[in-house]
Amino acid sequence: MPRVPDLIASGINGLIVCGSLGENQCLDPDEKRAVVRTAVEVAKGRVQVLTGVAETSTRAALRYISDCESLGVNGFMIMPAPPRKRAPVSLNSTLPSVSRTLRRPDAAAASMAVRTRPMSIVIRA
Repeated sequence: MPRVPDLIASGINGLIVCGSLGENQCLDPDEKRAVVRTAVEVAKGRVQVLTGVAETSTRAALRYISDCESLGVNGFMIMPAPPRKRAPVSLNSTLPSVSRTLRRPDAAAASMAVRTRPMSIVIRA
């Protein structure tokens, strides 16, 4: 992440890694954690680091969130897994589990399905 220090110096407020496009769906779980670890290390607390959560099951999402919190991530964007369509009721059952798992209230996240295209929002307390 050679450009991150330049981005921070230019005045950005935060980084989103493994967001809703590209690497979130293409990397395996260990690779995603390595990207997150690197971003947190490079940011050195100067900006918040957020990551997307689009795992294929609630259990995998909870594991990823727990691991990322341990790595120092400040918040999450919760999205339905892209490879398959999820009914809003399925997403609605995932979000309460995620909320109960988060260790810090300022890392709360919400997501809502708008027809078949999800929209995710990070909510900071």
